[in-house]
Amino acid sequence: MAFIEVKNLKKAYGKNIVIPDLSCEMQEGTLNTLLGASGSGKSTLLRSMAGLEDIQGGEIYIDGVNVTNLPTKDRNVGMVFQNYALFPNLTVLDNVAFGLDIRGDDKEQARQKCREMIKRVGLSGKEDAYPENLSGGQQQRVALARSLVTEPKALFLDEPLSALDAKIRVELRELIKELQEELKITVILVTHDQEEAMIMSEKIFVMENGQIVQEGSPIEVYESPRTNFVAGFVGNHNLLTSDEFEKISGDHIETKGLIAIRPETIMTKIYDTESPYYEFDARVLRSSMNGSIIRYYLDVNGINIVADQLNKQSNLVEDGTEMKIYLYKDELILVGKTIARDVKKQ
Repeated sequence: MAFIEVKNLKKAYGKNIVIPDLSCEMQEGTLNTLLGASGSGKSTLLRSMAGLEDIQGGEIYIDGVNVTNLPTKDRNVGMVFQNYALFPNLTVLDNVAFGLDIRGDDKEQARQKCREMIKRVGLSGKEDAYPENLSGGQQQRVALARSLVTEPKALFLDEPLSALDAKIRVELRELIKELQEELKITVILVTHDQEEAMIMSEKIFVMENGQIVQEGSPIEVYESPRTNFVAGFVGNHNLLTSDEFEKISGDHIETKGLIAIRPETIMTKIYDTESPYYEFDARVLRSSMNGSIIRYYLDVNGINIVADQLNKQSNLVEDGTEMKIYLYKDELILVGKTIARDVKKQ
């Protein structure tokens, strides 16, 4: 039985139906991500599950209990928001202890428990500091500690890292994942950042227009997109019609959906000549550098293709360069078709 289960949930604001009819299940002790563009309904779904939004239909179960009509405080879930939501007049220790104090826990035991949680999130020595004296990343650590110290059945994270700079986001991703695995707590993360979803999740629910259009492990969603939207939103695939692909390859592939090519599967050298591959004539239009990756924008017989290469000297190519590129045929993705990939022995 699923630990969290949503059955036929409907959410509307007046006549505007945001979630028409949605069902999903999440297993205990897993980190699940609701991934989608702005306006896809992911935050609305999370807030509905937490009891922060009234719903117009359906049921929500947490640990086998129907919580559909229960107020948020009785659902035993923790919430962390993008804006931290700390009390400015309370110290770090008192902010973390707020939920325990409201619950009526023994004050001395609660403070000791809070100090241990503050240490876990890496804020030892900041117990007496006020929010205004903390960085954004530190404030979010306080919010995380406050949510976890009450030992909730599930932790709901609504875009918790989007307001932070890149370095802090990476640090907090790692911290959240470590705490989730250590505490074996069920986590639901809302994000529009596909990299964040891929790195952190055990299961991804891709949302579009209030519906879950695909769910699965990061590899399943990335390598076997079921819809054109998923293929375009997750992984920056090159998306081609059958006619476009035939124009650059000479090979006609009959498919109802688009043909997707992942940028990192395009090569400038071929390493296994025994495996079937395509060879294309390409011209470099421009390039951009993203840390360890160089992204090349190519013209292949009038079709624009994006290719990613490791950022190393041997891969540096000037704009306007004419070059050969290669693609193994088993790297093609037919959108909507599940592809079983064999693990090749080294």
